[in-house]
Amino acid sequence: MIVRTGLNSDIREVLQLEYRLYPEQWHVPEEVVRKVFSRNEEVIRVLEANGVLKGHYAFLPLEKDAYESVLHGVLDEKELAEYIVDYTNSKDVYLYWTTVMVDTEDTNRRQFSRCLLNDIPLYLQSLQQRGINIIEIGGIFISEHGVRVAERFGMAQTGAIDYAGKSYPVYRTAAIR
Repeated sequence: MIVRTGLNSDIREVLQLEYRLYPEQWHVPEEVVRKVFSRNEEVIRVLEANGVLKGHYAFLPLEKDAYESVLHGVLDEKELAEYIVDYTNSKDVYLYWTTVMVDTEDTNRRQFSRCLLNDIPLYLQSLQQRGINIIEIGGIFISEHGVRVAERFGMAQTGAIDYAGKSYPVYRTAAIR
């Protein structure tokens, strides 16, 4: 098992996993993900086991206005591609945590989860070591598992948004612990 930076060639596999496990209203079109990658290639980390993608997580670096707009439900995350900040041009970022998932249908899902979740602090530290100042991390968590992950990392619920007729909690933190 390895966790590595996602590549353009991983996008279809990432989306296949998301489409299988996320409710349809949260599906992001492939062209949106490709546009995100064109602005910053370091936004997705993938977990690979025996050459097969088994999980991933993503943090989208944004400026404050876009970050606040998405966390308040004013801006849909499918519209975020044009707001993605390139790490080479920015030092202060707000990270919107869009996803964290593993193939829950695989018998090794717990090992996958542990491996992926253990990578998150390392990834964030690597950004900080490069001089990127993470002001805040926030996300909209759409499942009980996601909420548990947010709380595990010390995030606190700061509100909720209504999306497609349902309410979803918003979590934030200044630092992942």
